[in-house]
Amino acid sequence: MKAVDVVLGLITREGRWFLQRRDPGNTVLPGYWEFPGGKTQVPESLAEALRRELREEVDWEQVSATPLDVIEHGYAEGLVRLHPFLCEGQREPRTSLAWGWFTLEEMRRLKIPDANAGILELLR
Repeated sequence: MKAVDVVLGLITREGRWFLQRRDPGNTVLPGYWEFPGGKTQVPESLAEALRRELREEVDWEQVSATPLDVIEHGYAEGLVRLHPFLCEGQREPRTSLAWGWFTLEEMRRLKIPDANAGILELLR
């Protein structure tokens, strides 16, 4: 089974977490809410991938990034290894997608990728 490594930036402010909604026209998980991030590229490190993805997706620079436990989830297409990081930065993330700041309870009611359910358990 093919494995894909994905970094995620868990950006928090005043007890809420930043999520963005995938474009409804996207072929993969359209309209799902998720933490910003994406696939790692060879030969970058997880930290380099996180910095690149946060710049690309939400035009944001983290000041610090603390890694959390890796979460593995099997989809029909293959295994996904999520590498979540608690992130802090200076300003608001910016994106052209729908976005919002959500409490843990609010996130539980959103349509999120199955693999992200493990992250919500980490944040409890």
